[in-house]
Amino acid sequence: MSITPIIVNYHTAAFLPPLLGDLAGHEKIETICIVDNSGEITHRFLQTALPREAAGPHVPKINLITPGRNIGFAAGVNLAADQSRSDYILLINPDCRLTAGSIDHLLNACQQYRAVVAGPRFFWDDARQFMLPPSQGTASWMEYALAVSDISQVDHNLLSFYWQMRHERFWSQKTPFAEPFLSGACLLIDRAWACEAGRTVLDDRFFLYYEDNDVCVRAVNDGCPPLCVPDAHVVHYYNQAAEPDETKAGLMAESLEKYRNKYYPHVIWHLENTGDRLADPVPETAGNLFSWEPFVPGGRLFFEFGVNMHFVPFAQARIFSVTASGTAPGTTTVTASGWPGQFVFPADIWDRLADGTYYSRLRDDIKGTIKLWKWQKKTA
Repeated sequence: MSITPIIVNYHTAAFLPPLLGDLAGHEKIETICIVDNSGEITHRFLQTALPREAAGPHVPKINLITPGRNIGFAAGVNLAADQSRSDYILLINPDCRLTAGSIDHLLNACQQYRAVVAGPRFFWDDARQFMLPPSQGTASWMEYALAVSDISQVDHNLLSFYWQMRHERFWSQKTPFAEPFLSGACLLIDRAWACEAGRTVLDDRFFLYYEDNDVCVRAVNDGCPPLCVPDAHVVHYYNQAAEPDETKAGLMAESLEKYRNKYYPHVIWHLENTGDRLADPVPETAGNLFSWEPFVPGGRLFFEFGVNMHFVPFAQARIFSVTASGTAPGTTTVTASGWPGQFVFPADIWDRLADGTYYSRLRDDIKGTIKLWKWQKKTA
C-alpha cells in the first residue's frame, strides 16, 4: 500500500523541515506533495529542509506544486491528488508533528476495519500536556444549541455537560472508534473511495474551512464513518498559518453558507437571539499565570480553555492526579505541580497562541467548575 502525504503551505515554510523529517524514511511514502499557495518555497529550500541523511536509505521525492496564487486548501489538495496514484492520501498541516508509528497505526486501522477516512488524536504541544478536543463538526442542532445557550442558563449548562462527556469519551478510548467528524489537520483518506464516480478528494467549493467536515459527512453517508485511532498521536501547533487577504471570520462565514446550502437546502436559517445574553465570567488580567485559592478536590482536576463561554470545544490539561489511599476511608493523596493552586502556560504554547479573547476554567469532575476566567492574549 502506498501513501502520498499532501501538505498545503500558506506562509508556514518554517514549520516544514521537522514535519518532512517525520515523513521521510517511511517505506510506503515515495513522494511528498507540497502545494505552495504563498509562493515562498524554493527547491533550494527543500534541499536543506530534507537532507538526504535525515531519511536514511529511503529518500522520498518531493513534488513542489506552485499554483502562482492562493487557490485555497481544498483546491490545493485536489491539484496534488491529481498528480498522484497512491492508494492513500495523507492530508497533513505544516504546523503538525507526527509521533513515531502514527502513519502505520492509521494505515493498519483503515485496512483492519475497512475505513475510508481515519485520523489521530491531537496534542497542542511537544510535551503533550494539552489534549485537543474532538472535531466539533457542523450540524443544524449544534448551531441552534450554541445560539440558545447564549441566552439560556439551562441550555448553557447542558451543552457544556454534553461536550465534557464528548471530550471524555474521545480521550478514554483505547482502540479505534467511530467519530462523526475528524480534524482535517491530519487525515488518511482512501483514494479509490474519495475519487469514485468522478469525485475529487475534497469539494473545492470550500476555499478554506468546512472541507474536512464535508468529507466526513460523505463517509458517514456512504456507511463508512470516520475512524479515530487512539495510538496515532499528532502534535498540532494550531492556527499558525498567516491569515489570507480575506478575514478568517469572513472565510468561515462564506464556507458555512456553502455547507448549509449543500446539506440543508430546504432549511430557512434564522438564528437570532431576542433575549438578554448570559453574563460572561469577570475578566481578569492573568497573563500566562492562573491561580486559585486552596480547596479540597473531589476528583480529577483539569485546566481547560476555549474561545467561548460554553467551552465548546476546549483544550484540556490534566494537571492533578487524585487517588484514594491511606488507612482512613476517603483519604486522598494529591499530586500537583505548584499546589495549592496555579497553572502556568508553557512558554512555547503561550508564544504561539494567537491574540484574542479566551476563556479558562479549573474544573473538578465531581464538584464541577471551581473558577472561571475571561482573558485577553495581547502581544506586547
